Amino acid sequence: MWWTSSVGVVEHGMPGGVSRGAGVFGCFCGGCRGGGASVGGVRLIREMNDEAALAVLVRLGRATAGELSVELGLSRPTAYALVARLEAAGLVVETGRRGGRTGPRARMYELAPGLSRIVGVELSASRITVAVGDLAERPLATASWPLHEREPEAVARLAGALVRRLGGSPGAGAHAGCHAVVGLEGVLDPETNAVTSAAVPEWEKPRFREVLARELRSEVTFARVTELAAIAENTEGVARGADSCVLFTAGDGVGVVVSVGGVVRAGARGHAGDVSRLPHPSAVADGSAAPADWGGVGSVLRSAGRLGLLGSGGGGEGGACDALGLLESGALVRLYGAEVAGGLAPVAVILDPEIVVLSGPLCVAGGEVLRGEVERNLRDFLPSVPRVLLSRLGEQAVLRGALHVGRSRAQGFVYETARLSALPSGR
Repeated sequence: MWWTSSVGVVEHGMPGGVSRGAGVFGCFCGGCRGGGASVGGVRLIREMNDEAALAVLVRLGRATAGELSVELGLSRPTAYALVARLEAAGLVVETGRRGGRTGPRARMYELAPGLSRIVGVELSASRITVAVGDLAERPLATASWPLHEREPEAVARLAGALVRRLGGSPGAGAHAGCHAVVGLEGVLDPETNAVTSAAVPEWEKPRFREVLARELRSEVTFARVTELAAIAENTEGVARGADSCVLFTAGDGVGVVVSVGGVVRAGARGHAGDVSRLPHPSAVADGSAAPADWGGVGSVLRSAGRLGLLGSGGGGEGGACDALGLLESGALVRLYGAEVAGGLAPVAVILDPEIVVLSGPLCVAGGEVLRGEVERNLRDFLPSVPRVLLSRLGEQAVLRGALHVGRSRAQGFVYETARLSALPSGR
């Protein structure tokens, strides 16, 4: 990823061939070893500096040439030449001026709007949600719509219409690129990105990717919704900086994702954490060791029915709303907390994670009370209990993760444009 690269910046023409930052590259100036710098050497230096400057603008949002000079360890003339080169290439734009106590006000620069359009899509069997963003991490818009038709062509047309309505058409600039990340329930092959075990079998066919790419006018990458939620937690949520994390997400179904060192572990075949295929430990204990809908909407409604908390109109299309209401009211939080803890205990025993994160609509509805119940019940299974935290990303966790993955995939496109801008031009 170019904006997390540790490549240092190197300045050509400084006395002694000074190399600054974390770079381990040799000097290209003529005063060190005799002879002038080669065209290839100058080009490499420019590529490195351009990459580092773009990384700073992603991190800071905007900066002056002087601030880039400090951040990158470059002389001010070199920094000004770098900014001029990136501006001429259409990669950065002037966005205002910053005043000082003396002298003229300095120009501020940021990444060019529309430099690369990023689309995040969250798909369930009943709803599609879309977000549009760009490389500068400026979310542009989000929209959600019921999914009445699930055929690939119908879903793709709806996704394209929502993106266009949100103003997410490809940028008009010469360097505009488009990248879409689609989150869905299923298993993703780590090598081919092919989908299996999807909530809608039609979505497993290769033509689904093809029609999405056509309607979105974009490259399309599929990802599991649970993994996208975990990526969002690792990059901007409560799991940021944690050495190891188990994310439990609960809605219509349940999922568990393991992260180590901030990296999501999908497994050799792409279905790590698919706990919906496993029975709850209580089912093993009573002899009914078959996969069950534990921890999801169905489980909450069954518990409510046994306790007489569900009216005759419960279930059906309003089942999810009923389950959320029951947890929000506190009527089932203790029982649900014990069930979640029992399901998470085998994972926590094997992995011994630093933290456990509760995510998804049901966990959000249970709130802090549910968090406390899960932590308390885990003490019955574990010699020492990891910190149990409640996600703060709400319903946008999957979309935030999708935009993050999309930005990572867009980096190569933008860096290639920056590389071309570094070709010798007489500067």
